[in-house]
Amino acid sequence: MKFLPAKRMAYGSNIGGIDVNLDRINLAIASKQGILLDTYIVRFPELKVQGLDYDRRVSIMMNAIHKVLDYAVNHGCSVIVLENPRTLGYMRWVWIKSGKRKNNTWNRRVSLFTTSIIERISWHAPQYGLKTYYVNPAYTSKLAEVLAKELNI
Repeated sequence: MKFLPAKRMAYGSNIGGIDVNLDRINLAIASKQGILLDTYIVRFPELKVQGLDYDRRVSIMMNAIHKVLDYAVNHGCSVIVLENPRTLGYMRWVWIKSGKRKNNTWNRRVSLFTTSIIERISWHAPQYGLKTYYVNPAYTSKLAEVLAKELNI
């Protein structure tokens, strides 16, 4: 069985938190003491367009993923934290059943897209020597808004 070759090894002690949205991937780098050190955003607004062929979509997505992972390693991360894709799938089901998200196209695009990017990030993180941890995504966006206001981001 062949394995993906390691691009480089992560030797830092920082932690990278990754948030995936429909049009971007956000990376926040923090020290082990919890001090925010850096932020990085890779945008891909062209993926919002419906009708983009699968190969082009995957190419854009993979380019963004490798940019984020490379940036994390270059800035001293040895661990990345992602939202748990299994929990995201459950939350999608709850949103649809409760009627909170009424547009079926939007539901499908957001849930499938973000989950697939998170899975691809976790597949490629070992190439960079990064350990991957999952967190419960509940309220992470609300907490991020509060922190962003406090830090003037």
